[in-house]
This record gives sequence, structure tokens and C-alpha cells, in this order.
Amino acid sequence: MIYIKDKDFNSAWGRLIHQIIIFGNKRTIGDINEPKNITDETSVIELYGNAINQIENNEIHPDYPFKFIKKYLDEFTYEFDHSKFVYTAMDRMFNRETDQLIYLRFNLKDQIETGISSNRGNSVLWNIEKDTTSGSPICPQRVWIKHIKNRKVEVHFTWRSRDAFSAWQADIISMAYMINKYVIKPNNAKIIKIIDYCDSVHIYDSDMNNAKKVKLVNMNPQVIYYE
Repeated sequence: MIYIKDKDFNSAWGRLIHQIIIFGNKRTIGDINEPKNITDETSVIELYGNAINQIENNEIHPDYPFKFIKKYLDEFTYEFDHSKFVYTAMDRMFNRETDQLIYLRFNLKDQIETGISSNRGNSVLWNIEKDTTSGSPICPQRVWIKHIKNRKVEVHFTWRSRDAFSAWQADIISMAYMINKYVIKPNNAKIIKIIDYCDSVHIYDSDMNNAKKVKLVNMNPQVIYYE
């Protein structure tokens, strides 16, 4: 298990990459038609302080390979044509039996107005009927939102599977963008902490050489946390 607590978003990503390389397990995932060799671990990443500002400002580590963050955020709006893809996280939030973003928004509103926190600000993205046998099953599984006090909010993201090298920073930026746009800001609230949990956060063998070149940011390279 990898545990990282960091107030710098880029530092957290660099530490995650290094810890997967050092402590991760070799596995083959996918299916018989498309097996993929990876090194993976389970992770809990706690982001706070300036890390939240960096996320909201679309800041990425200099070594992070995916650079088209702002264009990618279009996929996390109602206006985007979600039929272009097998799934999008935004599509799963609103294109089911009900619009989960509306319920998250009103649940947070109720928490703020009553002063009573709730564990019901919860949405689920997995569709067991479609995703279990899909060639491209959705990675994010759950979003959970808790009002702490004075319109300050903690957000949890849960993932079943995650490409640590190419997707991790873009994933958090985009999910936070969606939740901010449709849930947090309409309630005049502010995210102060993100807790990101992933069952399998991994580096593909094809990316390993580049992953080993990722530089650590704002920390002693020997300071690592693990269980």
C-alpha cells in the first residue's frame, strides 16, 4: 500500500511514480486478446493546501507526458458529445436513471444550510452489466463529498484501475473540474482536501523507462512513505 500526503500536486505525482517503481508488483492485466504487463500497487493520496490550487489551475509536473489538459476538460461538461466514446466519467454522472450531479449539488446544499454533515453525498459510476465484460471499462468508480465547515469541502475519488504515468494528474484535474463546476461552486463552496484511492495504480512496461526519468519535486528523494 502506498500512502502519500502532500500539499504539492507535482510532488505527489513524482513520489507516486517512484514508489510504484520501488515497491510495485509485476502483473499482467486486461484479457486474453489484449494482455498488458504492468507494475502496480494500491494507493491512497491525500492532497491539501496549495495542491488544490495547482489542480484547479491545471498545473502539471514538467515530466508529465499528457499536455492537452484544457482541451481534455471539455469532456467533463454537459455540452460535450459523449457519444463519441464508449464512456466518459461525465456521461456516467448524468446519463443514467438520474443526474447524479444534481443530487450531489443538493446534498451539499443541505449539508451547508443545516450545519449537519452527511455521508450520503455519494455517486457511483460503475455499471456492472456493461463494464464487467467491456473492452474499455470505466476507471473511476465513486465520488464522495463531505462538507467540513464554513463551505469548506473534502472530496474523495475512488478508482478501480489507473495509469499512473500518463493519466494520474489529468484524471484528478478533470474530475475536480467537473465537481467544482457542477457541485462545489454553485454552492459557493471550496475544496480544501482531495483523497484519491486507487485499487491498482500502475505503470505499463512500455512506459517504465520514461517513468524512471521522472524527477522528484520539492522534497528529499529519500523521504518516502509506505506500508
